[in-house]
Amino acid sequence: NILEIVSKILPKTHIFLGGPEFLGDNSEFLKKNNFIDAVFRGDESSFYKILDNLEDKTSWKYIPGICYTQKGEYFDFGTAIIAEDIDSIPSPYSLGFVPENKAFAQLETSRGCHGKCAFCTSSISNSYTNFSIKRVKEDLMYLRGKGINEIRVLDRTFNEKTTRTLELLEIFKNDFPEMRFHLEFNPAILQKPVLDYLKTFPIGKLHIEVGIQTLNSDISKKLNRYGNTNKALIGLFNLTNLPNIEIHADLIAGLPEQSLENIINDLKVLIIIGPDEIQLEILKVLPGTKLHNDNIQEIIYYSKPPYQVLQTSNLSFEQIQYIRCISKIVDGYYNSHQIMSLFKFLCIKYPNFLLDFSNIEFNSIKDFRKHQLKDRFLNIKSFICDFSDAIDEELIKFSWLAAGMPIAEYNLKSSSQPIELEKTKLIWQGDSKTISKRHYIVTFEYPIAEIWLNNTKQNEQLLNIDILKNPEDIPNMVSLYDLQKLKTTYLFELAYGNNPSKIFEIK
Repeated sequence: NILEIVSKILPKTHIFLGGPEFLGDNSEFLKKNNFIDAVFRGDESSFYKILDNLEDKTSWKYIPGICYTQKGEYFDFGTAIIAEDIDSIPSPYSLGFVPENKAFAQLETSRGCHGKCAFCTSSISNSYTNFSIKRVKEDLMYLRGKGINEIRVLDRTFNEKTTRTLELLEIFKNDFPEMRFHLEFNPAILQKPVLDYLKTFPIGKLHIEVGIQTLNSDISKKLNRYGNTNKALIGLFNLTNLPNIEIHADLIAGLPEQSLENIINDLKVLIIIGPDEIQLEILKVLPGTKLHNDNIQEIIYYSKPPYQVLQTSNLSFEQIQYIRCISKIVDGYYNSHQIMSLFKFLCIKYPNFLLDFSNIEFNSIKDFRKHQLKDRFLNIKSFICDFSDAIDEELIKFSWLAAGMPIAEYNLKSSSQPIELEKTKLIWQGDSKTISKRHYIVTFEYPIAEIWLNNTKQNEQLLNIDILKNPEDIPNMVSLYDLQKLKTTYLFELAYGNNPSKIFEIK
């Protein structure tokens, strides 16, 4: 609407559009909005040809990637893909196009994708090519010169080729030690040399996103995702057990033939494996993708951005809204490190906890806003009060105190009296360097910190359980948390307020 006004006020201005909105058939859009000169698909390799012939529309014919109308006739010349060396495209960073006032920058290291996932725009290009190592290194130097220290690498499968992956990782680690990198991995093809090298990185240097999407093999095949589901799960498990790297795992809801039970089971499996973050998103049926072009009757979705699924043959509209609520719960409870251990433990101990707790939240809130941390603790405490046991209650108490919640809730007071640290064992240390020199001591009936500390990184017992062989058959995992009753005293050394900086076990 704004562009239509611009075209009237500035009639000599040429208007071109591009991006993911125009990956499909653009004839209807261009005929309806005839003030748009043309739209583009693909990369920037053909755009200069338009600029060289801006006033001569007849010369636009056969320029790759351009779609336009002329005298009511629609012309479509496919997708622009650079034919020569991709390094010949000038670096935007060398030309000074560095994002201003942003904490991070996106950096291309490759284009396209070998995958053919039916819902992904990267599968449309039918090509995959890499920028040279030299080009990547030069771009990073430009970005470093502008003070950018967080880099989000644009490569759908960063670990596609082991040799190149190791070469880039070595550069990231040794040549740009002050930078933090966000990468996307395919866990099904994770190779041991890459895994071993990842172990050498400093804590906080890498954030790895892992696209699981679904653990149902039949659904994966329908979406042209032919990777081995079990291999992907084992790869995720191995990444998750790297204590020095943040792992983010993605799931998608609303896929063809996917049921609510499929989604809940997938979530339970990922919660057991324990990545640092789990994200559950509603499927978007994007223009130009196979899923969009096939016009699958079983999926109903927004015809305008964000193209989210509204309903499928297996998921009602209300169930989709319910999944949105579950997504917010996973983000607010599991992804919050202060409450993750507690939430994970309850999901494993009580098979119906995730579903039943989500039902309560779904029926009580309709905007799905994230509660304050204190309220999240109290919501759990209230929900399990009718069936909780001593271990549950002690874990809630320990988690509450470790999160820096008001200690008056448990009738505790802090002290500044000297303590004999030689009689203690340090079991946890935070990042805060501001020490108030105050502390408090509390005794539990169980060595409850053993559960609390087992928050994101699982133990070796998981390697031998059926969950890695058949992810849809979820075993009883409570045995991993067996505790014998044994009075245990902990000392919480405070950083500021009620926030612990260190936790000790008193011998």
